[in-house]
Amino acid sequence: MQEYFDTLWFSYDSKNRISRFEYGNDNDYMLITYNSDDKMIKAESSSDGMYLHLIWEGDSVTSQWYYPNYRDVLEPDNAKDVTHFNNKNEFTRRDSYYNYGEDEEEIWLKTGYILYTWADGNITKMEIFRIAPSGKSYTGEMPDNPGEIFREKKIREIPDIVFNKESDEGVLNYTYTYTYDNMKNPLSVHEALRIYFSSHDFKSKNNVVTWTLVNETSGESASETYTYVYNGDGYPLSRIYTLDYENDEGWMEKGWDYIYSE
Repeated sequence: MQEYFDTLWFSYDSKNRISRFEYGNDNDYMLITYNSDDKMIKAESSSDGMYLHLIWEGDSVTSQWYYPNYRDVLEPDNAKDVTHFNNKNEFTRRDSYYNYGEDEEEIWLKTGYILYTWADGNITKMEIFRIAPSGKSYTGEMPDNPGEIFREKKIREIPDIVFNKESDEGVLNYTYTYTYDNMKNPLSVHEALRIYFSSHDFKSKNNVVTWTLVNETSGESASETYTYVYNGDGYPLSRIYTLDYENDEGWMEKGWDYIYSE
């Protein structure tokens, strides 16, 4: 068993929007820029200038990272995501794309997507599908972050790829299911956090009690159980959660503290 605590600090502007956030063990922080509709359009690192660029169109937003190259010139990443929302501003689907073009050529092909199921303001299920550009789905080891799409080296390991063809059909690789209490989740209040962070902790209105992951390819599973301490206003002061992997002798206990200011 291991125990540790993570720290994430938030600052706010005059409109009570998140203006920056930083990790307690890092000197770097992210600065948030909004448009006239109070939508986040940029999250920029204070250290090397890398940033997440967001373009809003109707009920969807496209997000793409820009990184400094060896000349310290910022260039767009070859990966991008398009997130779709319903009329309650809830995530319904996130499509992931990869650019297989060379030099100035752009060939964006869909490599996977995530489907979200909601009930009473909470994500109850998240299904992760993967697609190879030829329509053949990749079923090998997946990234740790569910929001991360294939990298080029993984796609190119699949034979007979046709790089100018894509398919909307995917194979379900992972299924996440969640249950909740009826208490307030302070991390879900700000849209900027829901967009930037992939974790369910920043999306659902209540606090997760159980979390289960099933690998649909291997049948293996993992789960987490959460225990909270709340203040008199119904907001969490701390939580402990236990991670348990199937067929694994070990387990890990982790914790958070919530610190509020006036």
